[in-house]
Amino acid sequence: MKTLVLVLFLLLLPAFLYAQQGVNGIPGLSLVAPLKVSAGSDNHFLVDRTPPTERLFLLSLPPSVQLLAPAAAPQRLNDNVMMLTVPKLAFQNYGPRHELTITYVPEIEMFRQNSDLNTWNHDAGFAFGYHLSRRFKVSVGDSFVTSSDPASTLQNVFLLLPRSNYRANAFRGELDFQASGTTAFEFRYDKTRATYGQKTDPFQTSPLDSIGQGVSLGMTRMLSRTQRLRARVSLYRFEPINQGDSPDRVIRRYSVPLTRAVDLQYRIRVNPTTYLNFSGGATAAARGLTYTLGAGADRRIGSLWVGGGFARYLAFTALGPTLFANGLNPSGFYDALYLTAREELTPRTVLQFRATAARSSNDGFIVGTRSLMGSGRFDYRLSDRTVWFATFETFQQNKNEVVRSALSRNRFMVGIEFSFSDERDRRTNRLNEDGKNVPLTDHPRHRDTSQ
Repeated sequence: MKTLVLVLFLLLLPAFLYAQQGVNGIPGLSLVAPLKVSAGSDNHFLVDRTPPTERLFLLSLPPSVQLLAPAAAPQRLNDNVMMLTVPKLAFQNYGPRHELTITYVPEIEMFRQNSDLNTWNHDAGFAFGYHLSRRFKVSVGDSFVTSSDPASTLQNVFLLLPRSNYRANAFRGELDFQASGTTAFEFRYDKTRATYGQKTDPFQTSPLDSIGQGVSLGMTRMLSRTQRLRARVSLYRFEPINQGDSPDRVIRRYSVPLTRAVDLQYRIRVNPTTYLNFSGGATAAARGLTYTLGAGADRRIGSLWVGGGFARYLAFTALGPTLFANGLNPSGFYDALYLTAREELTPRTVLQFRATAARSSNDGFIVGTRSLMGSGRFDYRLSDRTVWFATFETFQQNKNEVVRSALSRNRFMVGIEFSFSDERDRRTNRLNEDGKNVPLTDHPRHRDTSQ
């Protein structure tokens, strides 16, 4: 009953906010992503249901015996699942010298047979930027994510874990200097905190919970209208969280050296349909000096975009807009191959595909990690505000020292999206996601001459 009430509340909330937008026009407040409702099947996902007392008993056994204990491995389950994602709520405030954005989106996941796995996930973000002058800009931001299914939520090949209470918070501060029209410098500070739940489980989470922080100095130089060069020098360190004492207490391991890294990236647009990327560098970590390397390409063939490449990098620096710890071992190095494709079959239909394969190459574990993640998505725009979609995801991973069960998970979902966003925001707001997977319908408005 509580779940039903919660679902009804979340369904009515966007309608209320949409009505408020149309009637009162709350300044700065908008819905920037559609409502998503989907259902399908999830096969062979991993769940650790070992009771705490039994887990503590397993801890008292010799390591060789722990590996053979059936209860030490997560269970493989199959179930039907329903997902409800409320439209992303955003507050934006812009001025001549400042930019402020706050976003929040909740998500409910409900299982048909395993109701104890029903969860409410959260994704929130904050960003503020201020132009000190025409050349200097200072900005701060924070991102917070909670999920009981980090593999599906984060879509990260380095985080193929059993279902657990994953929490990650990342703070960043940045100072940008625009030296000229073609050269820019940035100084950035990042601090992250990632926990994986199951505090007494040594096989999946205890060695993973960590706090990381680092600083970096970067330079971006436009060599020409089609060539860009980036260089970055970074210093960072990870420290494990002592879950047995206090959730916020960090074990100070002063013997762990500071990681130092130098990276160089080069991007060129060969022609309007072809882009090439190259990167390389060196990293001095706890296990000595090693190299990083990457090469990739994107090409458009008619309405088809294809891309692919290879990269060897530290999991921590394999990052997007935030410096979340991206791997089972955030201080380990990984070799990864990736392939992407996007085809606009018709103005209303889009087909997307992505696959990534990775293996640990220098992480200090006896049994390394080998993983594969693939996804496909089909979208069809039924109307200007309604999109029907189908998705398929597969997660494959070997048995390793972090997860004591091999993963072979497949997930298929069918659903519908409906947009509550203001018509002007759908086409002008840079945060709006209505056209993220399939283009918006181009329908010019005609003047009413009936009167």
